[in-house]
Amino acid sequence: MYVEVPNVFRQAGGRPFVLQNLLGTSLKVEKSLKGGVLTPVMYLSPERSLYRMVFFSEAGDHEPLGTSLGKRLVAAVASATGVDCKGLLDKVRSFNACEYACTCKFVCLAQYAGRLQYRDLHIYEALKTLLYIADKEFFYESLVCEVLEVKRKADRGFTKDGVRYKPGELDLWVRLNGGSDLDWYSDEYSPIAYFNRTLSTVKFFDYTKDYHRMVQYIEGSTFPSNYKLTFSAGSRDRWTKNVLSTQVGNVAAVFREFPDIHDDPALDLVGEIGYTLIDGTTNDSRGLDPSSSLVCLKPLGRPAKRDKNSRFMFDNLTEFVQRVGYNA
Repeated sequence: MYVEVPNVFRQAGGRPFVLQNLLGTSLKVEKSLKGGVLTPVMYLSPERSLYRMVFFSEAGDHEPLGTSLGKRLVAAVASATGVDCKGLLDKVRSFNACEYACTCKFVCLAQYAGRLQYRDLHIYEALKTLLYIADKEFFYESLVCEVLEVKRKADRGFTKDGVRYKPGELDLWVRLNGGSDLDWYSDEYSPIAYFNRTLSTVKFFDYTKDYHRMVQYIEGSTFPSNYKLTFSAGSRDRWTKNVLSTQVGNVAAVFREFPDIHDDPALDLVGEIGYTLIDGTTNDSRGLDPSSSLVCLKPLGRPAKRDKNSRFMFDNLTEFVQRVGYNA
């Protein structure tokens, strides 16, 4: 896979944009290595951010035929995949990478946290998302090849930051929805379905706000065995309450006041609804969390840390139980 964007240059270093990889890393991915888990992650443009990049200028003006940057990105991907440029633009207009995003879309970590807040990373996210929209089958093939290469790397062993990881020492769990919430398993040729048939030791995990997908996962009969989901609590409290009532599905929640995992005032209340607290900030190994885990997260990125009102976050553990516990 090789997609180069003519006449668009990176702010860091001034080099042209060239898309060669779909999977990436993050600080939590690096932390996961210490626990013996390799968790590469793929970041696409979240929610409707690709549409805004392609059709709106930095000043917020709508350009029906696409901004200068947007048209160059679309043209580069259309050329690489052999699709019609106008047709690709039309698909961008209706594309939503996270259909069930709530107010979290205004402070999404895939746009505002760490390195992901920078323009260069937004453009790489956009290129990957355009490639997915333009030619899903080619995208899937490229992704499968990349996951296989990561698997070979883990099987061979490798050295990173002076630490030697022995052959086979690391479990491989791949996260495909870094900032998106897309279906990677239903199509016969989709990546998760492919590995479930051919190499089930390659496992996948994601957070999701799609309640219907989470129910399918909990029921299990038609869900791939190599894919683990954690429900992302948000402003739709009824959905979170329903997942908690199963005492099976794991739930992740963002707290403005981070709970004391071992001695929070509301710890007994969480125990009463059958859940155990997990500190989700120490790694990204959600695939290894036991059932009935409540994964506690912190707001990431300046906009999220400043947000005092959005209901997709919880003030503290007590408010969480009050809003979504059995008696809420």
